[in-house]
Amino acid sequence: MNIFSIKNRSIFAQSLFFAAHLFIATSLCADVTFTQPLTQIKAFGYDRNVFLVQDAHNKQFILKYNTKINASAPTPEPSIHEMLGAKIGLAVNININDVTIFPAHDTSLQSVDSHPHLVKTLHTVVPGKEVADCTMAYNLDLCSALTSKNNLHSLTFHKDLCEIAALDIFTSNMDRHNYNISFDTTKNEYHAFDMDYSFYDVYYIPNTDNIPYIPRNLTTFIQLCKKPLSLFLATRVYNFLKEIDQKQLSYGEIEALKIINATLEKLQAAFPPKKLYAEWMNIAQQARYTYSNQKKQCIRYLIAYNHLEITKIRAELNRIISDNSYTSQMQQLKDITTVAWHNTSLKVCAFRIMLNNYSYSTTTTTT
Repeated sequence: MNIFSIKNRSIFAQSLFFAAHLFIATSLCADVTFTQPLTQIKAFGYDRNVFLVQDAHNKQFILKYNTKINASAPTPEPSIHEMLGAKIGLAVNININDVTIFPAHDTSLQSVDSHPHLVKTLHTVVPGKEVADCTMAYNLDLCSALTSKNNLHSLTFHKDLCEIAALDIFTSNMDRHNYNISFDTTKNEYHAFDMDYSFYDVYYIPNTDNIPYIPRNLTTFIQLCKKPLSLFLATRVYNFLKEIDQKQLSYGEIEALKIINATLEKLQAAFPPKKLYAEWMNIAQQARYTYSNQKKQCIRYLIAYNHLEITKIRAELNRIISDNSYTSQMQQLKDITTVAWHNTSLKVCAFRIMLNNYSYSTTTTTT
């Protein structure tokens, strides 16, 4: 039997349920297109900021006002991250809902828009039922993706879980609890949703041009290179993988790690740092949100840093799944070179930021 087959599953009816910013329903729509008018069906979530709506053809969506960071003065950034994470997953065919962002005062949703002054997102819905509410033959633990033995064991149950974990590693999403993943019994598929924790650490970088840890001189440049602005999920995953002994892994665990590795390779190919940054800024533009010059530089740097950490993860995965063949040995040599190259690229990125800030500071002082 395939190690990713599902055993002893109880049959449960498809249901629609939402709690704590969850969006589940009985059918999956791959794009956020709708026919007016939209009608509100039900409100969910804390402070009733999430709504189930449907269009003129009874196609259902989730309308979400993301107040995760500051409920009294919401920022558009969680909505930007939400759409970014979903688009990244869809680009490599991972099972995840689609998301579209709408700026404040956009009239497209006016028939159901209870907070027109806020940026909001519209989500397709995913099939099945939240894993937390399923009767499973095993316990799933995908929080933090791949930083514990429990995570690794969970990944052996289904290939979809490996791909979702890889997406979370790539986007530094540590919020994949069992209310943020669904299981569809009819197709034997897992689906992810709720990506507003993607690149979560960026929320805490102030959107100003007075960020003290942005390099303006050689001293701050060296400090940044020694200690990055944030410890992304990828760093934690890398530290966990470094301690793994291949001989102690089961066949299923090795196969799961191969899928993680292959999916991370696809994600890196689809979204190299420059393209990921461009996509991020494009979504921000759709939300009509402006990042400060220095916060843009932080985002640029952290994307490059995360890319390096994922490259290191893939090198560790290649070590773990190695069969000691000539091909594996050549791959390990290639990995050493690639990690060194990306490490140099990261320092070049930091150096460019330093030059940019030096120029910016000089211009500001002169003005």
